[in-house]
Amino acid sequence: MQYSLSYYRDMRQRLKRVLSEALGLGAKRFVIYGTEELAELAYLTICEMDLKLVGFVGKEGGQVFLSYPLFPVEALQDREFDALLIADLQDTDSVRAQITREKVSGHKVITL
Repeated sequence: MQYSLSYYRDMRQRLKRVLSEALGLGAKRFVIYGTEELAELAYLTICEMDLKLVGFVGKEGGQVFLSYPLFPVEALQDREFDALLIADLQDTDSVRAQITREKVSGHKVITL
């Protein structure tokens, strides 16, 4: 239990730091890639920092996650956002490559 709480606090601090850096560069509208616990923490942190969440991106679209539509990576071209946070620690390089193939500028992609 102690480990889980420590991990939670560490991730929240990392998220705040990364999002603050993006905010300092002018990012205000965010997309989150992922639908696991880390995506939930990212959502809470974005809300806490009073930033704008555009939505969630996942491998499969057409669903709902935390009351937001989950859209596929291919739909990123149709969305207006300043930064995309990859909230998936399993396969970050593969996710980044997939996002890049959809013509999302590398400077918009944020990883932890």
